[in-house]
Amino acid sequence: MLADLDAGATGAMTGDGYPDGIRQIVDAYAAGRREEAIATHARWLPLINYENRQTGLQTAKILMREGGIITSEAVRQPSAAARASGHARRADRDRAPPGCVGPALG
Repeated sequence: MLADLDAGATGAMTGDGYPDGIRQIVDAYAAGRREEAIATHARWLPLINYENRQTGLQTAKILMREGGIITSEAVRQPSAAARASGHARRADRDRAPPGCVGPALG
């Protein structure tokens, strides 16, 4: 995402799970606070990677289920359900060092 912003992008095309986090990055960058944008991106990167590499669009549903907003993270075809390995990696992310985004997104 930072490389895209450096190349002139004015925003980011991401999933639906954490728009508040992406906005923190883009707003800081747009205001000329590149170092803050880099640090914020580093905090959100575990969740960004989780979405990009493990569960795709289902990330938003997983986060909403974990937050008690919905009761099921099930997705319709052609999307596939998240693999157990994806949930295991999410649990690993929840044990990340301080400063990384945790299960409550902050």
